[in-house]
Amino acid sequence: MIEFLDGIMGSGKSTWAINYINNSPDKRFVVACITLTECNRYETACSMYQPQGQYGSKMKEFIDAVRRGDNVVITHSLLLDIDTSTLRLIEDTGYDLILDEVISDFIYVCRTDRDTIKELEKSTTVKLHKDKKIEWLDKDMEVNLDIKEAALQGRAYAMGNFAVAYQSPDIYDCFANTTIMTYMASSSLMYMYFKAIGRQINVRYMQTNIIPNHYKHLITIDSRSNANSFEDKTRNLSSSGMSKMSKESYMILSKYVNSFFHNKGHTKGIKLWTTYKSNSSNLLVCATKFDMLDFLQHSSKATNIYSKTHALAYIVNKHINPGIANLLFHLGYKLSKRQKDDYALSEMLQWIWRSRIRNNKSIDIYIPSKRMRDMLINWLI
Repeated sequence: MIEFLDGIMGSGKSTWAINYINNSPDKRFVVACITLTECNRYETACSMYQPQGQYGSKMKEFIDAVRRGDNVVITHSLLLDIDTSTLRLIEDTGYDLILDEVISDFIYVCRTDRDTIKELEKSTTVKLHKDKKIEWLDKDMEVNLDIKEAALQGRAYAMGNFAVAYQSPDIYDCFANTTIMTYMASSSLMYMYFKAIGRQINVRYMQTNIIPNHYKHLITIDSRSNANSFEDKTRNLSSSGMSKMSKESYMILSKYVNSFFHNKGHTKGIKLWTTYKSNSSNLLVCATKFDMLDFLQHSSKATNIYSKTHALAYIVNKHINPGIANLLFHLGYKLSKRQKDDYALSEMLQWIWRSRIRNNKSIDIYIPSKRMRDMLINWLI
């Protein structure tokens, strides 16, 4: 059984998990977190074993802990590395899984482009099936392509100009129960994928008095009319739009971001900004008040090491990658406009909550994308 525990940031999802583990001595648990900091919290609060790699690999220590029947806390990364034999051991031993936040990039676009796939097909390295699945034929071929492992495991598809893959869902079949804690669960790629393949899932909502309006007085959205009028017919802050922007457009946007940080966050350690990584250097053309030391990937979740920052610039117009949307549609799950927007909103909120807003302290934020800015404004109403 897969259950999503849906609760707004600060509603106590992790506290619920800690109490549940401590009050269930008859159960065995594996908890998986994004960061080691969060792993440390569960290790301390629940007296859980956390592999450290001191006596070999972390995976070997994890397997030994499962054999002992210990409660174990690991990172998402280690969870995704579990092999088939270890999954059988988990199933035989009897464990529940608590996933603290959804897996990042559960469905992902491979770096391998369409032209490379065509070349691999011509060389009989891969075979493209009618159902769009990519089969890797030459198992002994050594090649540095991120699609190879996914294709070997039957998890890769050719979707238009994209090669798209998903993380193995087999992991969750080996646990007696899986609880995935997040916010806006139905807008997550994990939820969408499980629905697409017909997996039985349930969504349970945290009982809390915290609502979005609770944060309205703490979030000041930059209201400069010129800075908020950057987007037009020739300038869009989507990934594809930014890749087509001129140097002049980047210069204008860089000046707006620089001006914002000059007024709100000129001191190191209190500012944070993001955009698509491939375009980040273009935004630094006029930067004197921000640099890559202040940069945080727009897909970041869970980490609290930026919890002192309070001047934020979110330079993204977030969309689900067309290849990912096409794969979901191919599997029988059609996304509505509302779901696409909710996905974008939830991703933005997760990024914003890396700042000191997580501690109920005020922040200032510049969002040059009208679509993203309006979504945040409407969420706060």
